Amino acid sequence: MNSQKRLLLTLKYLWNKTDEEHPATLKDIGEYLQQNSIETTRKTLQADIHLLTEFGIDVICNHSTQNQYHIGERVFEVPEIKLLVDAVQSARFITAKKSKTLIKKLSSFVGDPQADIFKRQLYVDHRLKAENESICIRPFGRVL
Repeated sequence: MNSQKRLLLTLKYLWNKTDEEHPATLKDIGEYLQQNSIETTRKTLQADIHLLTEFGIDVICNHSTQNQYHIGERVFEVPEIKLLVDAVQSARFITAKKSKTLIKKLSSFVGDPQADIFKRQLYVDHRLKAENESICIRPFGRVL
């Protein structure tokens, strides 16, 4: 069970904390795992990262004296998320509360360092927004 938890926490760390501009070393990942009560070795971490890449996760390794790892390709690129965030912010039929919720969900598609960009532009005051919270309609016309 510890190996499964270790693998999932390694993926979580890479997904949330790394990008091209913010890579992580095996030491960084090991410290994160240690904070979560999991002891590991450098070789085990390398094997876990190799397993993630075999599974299809785009983990990029920058080879140097201390190899650095980061998630490469994601579901959405940052410019695409910015476009979607702008659309949510400018949509008058979406309430301010729902806009914040949607932007938070969209931010989860990028790493934490890049998600900070979207937290700063969450909602612009004085922009006309709907007040009706029942704007989300399920397929077939039923209200969520």
